[in-house]
Amino acid sequence: LLQPDAPLLIGGTVSRKDDTSAIHAQEIFDLRDAPRHFAVRLGLHLPLSMTSNGKLQKIKEMLQQSPGPTPIQLCLVFPDGTKVFIDAGPDLKVTPDDMLLGCLQKELGESGIHLTVNTKPLLNPGNGFRRKYNGYNGKGNRP
Repeated sequence: LLQPDAPLLIGGTVSRKDDTSAIHAQEIFDLRDAPRHFAVRLGLHLPLSMTSNGKLQKIKEMLQQSPGPTPIQLCLVFPDGTKVFIDAGPDLKVTPDDMLLGCLQKELGESGIHLTVNTKPLLNPGNGFRRKYNGYNGKGNRP
């Protein structure tokens, strides 16, 4: 549910006629929920030196406190620059919200976190308005 004064993420179209513009919203999200809807993968880059002294266990515990649908990929960076990518697997997925990302940033630094997001402007582009021309949908047939 949308809350008063809450920031929103709106996906839709803008129409302009003369000096007037109108926004036709097709999808509306609370901005705080955007990571849950648009995050594709959370990448964590760790220098090999950070994988000892319980650091990995601490990071795992942070991740487990924010369960969700987003898969995690670890990137181990060796001293010679070699990188090894490891998928965390289906049992460890997260919701990359502000709290989790803030905690991870404290542990790994800003460059240690890579959030891949869906760049499509709408999650369900077919949910909006369909412009009709003379009763046809533009594909040569009636809708």
